[in-house]
Amino acid sequence: MKTPQGDLAALLFEASDRHWRDRIARSWTVQCREEQRARLRTVIALSVELDRIKAIDSFATGLHAQAIEAVIEGDWRLAADHAEWCKFDEEHEDLRARCAPIWEGYRAILIGAVEDARRRAAGIPVVKS
Repeated sequence: MKTPQGDLAALLFEASDRHWRDRIARSWTVQCREEQRARLRTVIALSVELDRIKAIDSFATGLHAQAIEAVIEGDWRLAADHAEWCKFDEEHEDLRARCAPIWEGYRAILIGAVEDARRRAAGIPVVKS
């Protein structure tokens, strides 16, 4: 049985989802082709690494999946924050010892992408093989 609250929740979810899709599309389409390609390379690398991590451990995978959204949007400050969070410095020693090595590759990809984005913003050519 549908309730007014259920209908409202469905409408809010749909509006939120539509807003998110529009925001992603706008942030992607206004970029030059070089920037789109750079972001796409990073998104692919992060997705592959995240799949590898999920096969090992599920801790924090939802949180760090948001780093992929940050890269798509070009939110390099948030991407840099995610790279810092991948160190798990604020977690208990046992958790840090377990998770930090698993997330090391993901963190390296983020750090490289943030540094490359800063170079591109400064007009310094970024050469990728």
